[in-house]
Amino acid sequence: MRRHTLISPLLFLGAITIMMGTTQGCVVEAPPLKGFRDHGEVALYHEEQAQKHRKKAQDWEFAADYYQKFPDTYSGKKTVAQHIAELRQAAQELRDAAEKEEELAGKHRSMMREGVGP
Repeated sequence: MRRHTLISPLLFLGAITIMMGTTQGCVVEAPPLKGFRDHGEVALYHEEQAQKHRKKAQDWEFAADYYQKFPDTYSGKKTVAQHIAELRQAAQELRDAAEKEEELAGKHRSMMREGVGP
């Protein structure tokens, strides 16, 4: 019984660690090579990725705004100002990645219209 009470907090901490993972070097990944039939599907993939990046950016901005309004709730090792700055930087990196994804989607839509490739 005691083991179960220890596992739950560890799972929770693991999930928080993954959610709060750094976005430094946030790069736009290439889609998997298999599974796409044409440029339209690749464009859709990049549009979906852009949407995910924008949602994550909103989440980071929300967290930054929250800590700015309620600095007493922060209990990390860095100062509140440093933490807020890092959250805003992560949000900006995600917005930049979303823009790159949208550019790639546009290129694939253009290739589709021009009849390039499959």
